[in-house]
Amino acid sequence: MVTELGGVIALAALLNDRQSVRGKNVIVIVSGGNVEPAVFKQALDTGHTSSLSR
Repeated sequence: MVTELGGVIALAALLNDRQSVRGKNVIVIVSGGNVEPAVFKQALDTGHTSSLSR
């Protein structure tokens, strides 16, 4: 996933308070329209990934 910083705020809020949504179905909209092309290319070229633990 490549996202602009502003687009990941909803995900950050969710991860900060996981207990309040445990056992519930949750949808988080993460946008990425303003990612710098060079940053996007670098992510694709390097295969840089991050993982989130549940």
